[in-house]
Amino acid sequence: MDKTVRTFTIKVNSTNGKCPIGEKVGTKNLNEGKIPVFSCEGACIRGEIARLAANFVSKAEPYRRSCHGELLTVPHSAMANWVKKAKKVVLIDGCFLKCHGRILENMIDKEYLFHFDALSHYKKYTELFDIDSVPEAERKEAAQQVASWVLDSLNKGGNMNNVKETVKKAYGSIASKKGSCCGSDLKANVSACVSGYSDEDLSSIPAEANLGLSCGNPVAIASLKEGETVLDLGSGAGIDCFLAAKRVGDTGRVIGIDMTPEMIEKARENARKENFENVEFRPGDIENLPVEDNSVDVVISNCVINLAPDKGKVFKEIYRILKPGGRMIVSDIVLTGKLPSWIKNNVNAYVGCIAGAVQMDDYLKMIEDAGLSNPAILQKSDSNCLDSNDPIAKHVVSEANLLADKAVKGIGNALKIASITVAAEKK
Repeated sequence: MDKTVRTFTIKVNSTNGKCPIGEKVGTKNLNEGKIPVFSCEGACIRGEIARLAANFVSKAEPYRRSCHGELLTVPHSAMANWVKKAKKVVLIDGCFLKCHGRILENMIDKEYLFHFDALSHYKKYTELFDIDSVPEAERKEAAQQVASWVLDSLNKGGNMNNVKETVKKAYGSIASKKGSCCGSDLKANVSACVSGYSDEDLSSIPAEANLGLSCGNPVAIASLKEGETVLDLGSGAGIDCFLAAKRVGDTGRVIGIDMTPEMIEKARENARKENFENVEFRPGDIENLPVEDNSVDVVISNCVINLAPDKGKVFKEIYRILKPGGRMIVSDIVLTGKLPSWIKNNVNAYVGCIAGAVQMDDYLKMIEDAGLSNPAILQKSDSNCLDSNDPIAKHVVSEANLLADKAVKGIGNALKIASITVAAEKK
């Protein structure tokens, strides 16, 4: 092992032997379509809780415990064959080092690996090592909490199944608790300032409209004119709608679309409080907009399209509702490299606008494929909203444990993420 490099090889002596019971279990589980479950095998309290949690998960259907030892050292065994052919593999790691995850992602298809970090969920015992330092009953309670979280995520779409419902639930909670996308304990105004809103912008709209969910300020560069009709995709509590309403004036009109009932209710309440009569909020899906064809002058969106499972359909909808000569200005998160599998399959990273992002070139191509002309990146930042000094980024790192290297200066650069503002038009 070369300590100067991050990638290394471990040699394992081969064996012709096989575990008799492992052969029976592996064959049976493969034939019955069971899902393998692995855990951290560390000697510390965090490894113990991950192991116990994996045992609890394996008591539920269709999950079964697998043996990492056979997978690593007896690749010709039935147990290893079961894991390699499984369409889903569950791993509960114990801490941010993600030791087993970094091994498994090199042995099985990353698309099938559903990776959970126990420590990021219960956030306890970070200063302890010995298993016996925590009473047995307390260890089991923590493990049961982790297991419930894992099963809930797997069964209800927390790991990319039924994405829309996951996002809707998360953002509904944000609207109710006045939190940001990365946690209710963050101050929304700090996030908004990072995203390009001036003090003048924020003081001109209801304070409750700013939930800290932005990665740009499309209104500032949209060159809105009086009398125009503006559509905001994923309008949230209304921050960009209210800014746009001031620019289009009484003869203009602003429509906000959001699929979260709680957000629609909050936005309408904000509009009533401040007497915004030229703004309306409609419940709807941005993949199927409740808006007439050729009826909108300008479409804006702020850190929302990345959350849509079918982004190409979103851009086709934008083309449909834009008037000829209309334009689109959207701020969003895109990728400039490949995300690790445990981020890609992490529901918190999806809700936090990371795991759902696509490659920047693919994003621009989807705009063109929808029929929109002259797509151009007006602004780009590799660290906007994701800088290591930003409280949003700190929470994402803490929640998903994305980085362990303190030498990394910019989270956006490390994860190959960029915040962009893109313009295009309908000819």
